[in-house]
Amino acid sequence: MKLYIIFFLAFASMFINPLMSQSNGWELADGTGGYFTSLYESENGDFIAVMYPKDNLTKIVKLDKDGNQINETYLFTDSIPLIIDKIVYIKSTDSYLLIGNSFLKNENAETFKRYFVVVNIDTNLNVENIDVTKFDLSGSIESMNHFLTEDDKILLSIYIYAEGLLQDKEHLFIKLNKYGKIENFYIDKGHHECYSIIKSGDGFQCLGMQIRNFDQDFNLKNVENKLNSFIKSPSRAIRINENKILIGLLGTYLPNLFDGGAVVYYLQNDLSIINKNWIKTELGPTTVNKVCDISPDSSIFISTIELYDENFTVGKFDLDLNLIWQIKFENKEEFRYRLWGMEATNDNGIILYGMRRNWKGTNDKAYIIIFDSKGQLVYTNNISKSEFTTIKTFPNPSSGPLTLDIKGITGKADVRIYDMLGRNVYVQDGITEGKTIMDLSGLTAGTYINKIYQGSKEIGSGQWVKI
Repeated sequence: MKLYIIFFLAFASMFINPLMSQSNGWELADGTGGYFTSLYESENGDFIAVMYPKDNLTKIVKLDKDGNQINETYLFTDSIPLIIDKIVYIKSTDSYLLIGNSFLKNENAETFKRYFVVVNIDTNLNVENIDVTKFDLSGSIESMNHFLTEDDKILLSIYIYAEGLLQDKEHLFIKLNKYGKIENFYIDKGHHECYSIIKSGDGFQCLGMQIRNFDQDFNLKNVENKLNSFIKSPSRAIRINENKILIGLLGTYLPNLFDGGAVVYYLQNDLSIINKNWIKTELGPTTVNKVCDISPDSSIFISTIELYDENFTVGKFDLDLNLIWQIKFENKEEFRYRLWGMEATNDNGIILYGMRRNWKGTNDKAYIIIFDSKGQLVYTNNISKSEFTTIKTFPNPSSGPLTLDIKGITGKADVRIYDMLGRNVYVQDGITEGKTIMDLSGLTAGTYINKIYQGSKEIGSGQWVKI
């Protein structure tokens, strides 16, 4: 086991927590801060959000359900920035653990020292303590997933990125107690990523092309070489019941998506596929934090971004993975919008957050977008309603007719419907903004793909089931 060093600081001189004079001019919509790296909705509908550090200053804000700022505080160090990746609420202590990482450039300025960071704050954003841990790792923290146990222990799977095609990937597995203290950890090397932790029997599993099995104390038991390409890098895994698992991941490897999108699968415990569905975009990855989430009414949300234009799409599905609605954000103005994360809300909607910047790569501004359960825009800052293209198809599944509802386009659009063999089985041209009813009763029962075009550009797509 590799050596590591823990630096414990409780309001030490290196870290301070004032309502600082630097806060003047640092609002959510200005250009002096970065973007939201993590967000959490409390039971009363308020949001805790953390921004990327600026000049080693990390801002934490509390927002009400309409996006108005209630409170703020700061983390500061004169030597290393604190980057928060996860916010976890601990009910038994009525406090938050902010979990992330930090880095410090070495003298040659080509490599970095990486640190694991845990910050404990109360519900009023007062900092109670900060732990900084340096692990002997060769790369940088690339992604982080967590599982909160019934007794408020936090299990973490952290992927460490290292350059080079043949470079072994490092994974850091950590168990924290409810106060954020490390109880045990394990460092593993291998070529296959493992991001998402689920409960499995009397222990836990981390899912990927290799399956890592842990006991109930989060000690590694064994590694299974299942090599399932469709779960190469699941961004999120959620156990639905004792026999069914939901996973969400990048959809590039799914033939129906061709080059981009996000997909959700239902899997049995042996990881065989029960069902799947997806949203398609042009070439691009899923969001950085959570490709999928479940709301209290068991609706499933998934999201994805387009790599080049930095448009993004979010879809809502029912518990049987039928698509209810899909919203595509179109970049119609001079800005690029990087979607960083998403959370299902307590009122069964969804909140999206990230960073806006101009095409020169400057003028960064944090933004949030809140949709209700019907896909109606509730709140946003820095983005006008005219920048959204909304495409909904319903009911799904159905025996036909199928209603297509498009908002946010100018001019006419065309609809093409394809069967699963790629054959074009229905065409309707000249569709305008609003609702269009298509009579598809003549199609045989099965799964179909609908695509909406303006000229040669595909502006939306979805999956529909004919019964």
